[in-house]
Amino acid sequence: MVNIGIAGLIFYHLYNHKLFIFGWFAALLWLLNRWTLYVSIDANLDFLAIFFMILSLMLLPKHKSKAFLMFSLSLGIKQIAIFLVPLYLIWAWQSSEDNPVKDTFIALLLILVIPGITSLPFILWNAEGFFKSILFSATRNPDGHVNAPSLDGLITLSNPDFIGIKAKLPMVLVMSLVFLSAMKRQIGIYTSALLRGCLKSLICYIQAP
Repeated sequence: MVNIGIAGLIFYHLYNHKLFIFGWFAALLWLLNRWTLYVSIDANLDFLAIFFMILSLMLLPKHKSKAFLMFSLSLGIKQIAIFLVPLYLIWAWQSSEDNPVKDTFIALLLILVIPGITSLPFILWNAEGFFKSILFSATRNPDGHVNAPSLDGLITLSNPDFIGIKAKLPMVLVMSLVFLSAMKRQIGIYTSALLRGCLKSLICYIQAP
């Protein structure tokens, strides 16, 4: 059902921009692509987090506080969009009319409130284990969960010590270009989010069916 809800959000957004046919294409592309079908069978929490992330992007231009809370809810469910946080703060700064520092700080608090509340019991129980679990995607073996080698996996073949956070430096470097482009207003909200997601998938996490 959440998967259908995501397709509905995609269609609704494009329909409101008078892109009726493209809206159907994008919604069907989401529903029928191989990654969506695979994750649907696996039945994990990715789609629920993605639903609220997309909803937050749609609300951001006109309802910023609600957008930040929806993004916070997405992160509270699963930190799949954690690397979007800098972009949200950039947008908060750019959209501020009076006090960019204050508005950006408020945006950060709204973004952190739900994951902060849901994470607090685990931090109190085992802080070290909690933060290691958060960093797992950055420190895990790049060949441990995929069939197609990622960039860091290929580099590791010739340099075994190039693993963990060090292995993600190419992704961080390229991702910083997205952040810089957003800061200079060369790309918009949806382009920034899409590029960030593509970089994360193509450089480090892509799985060949």
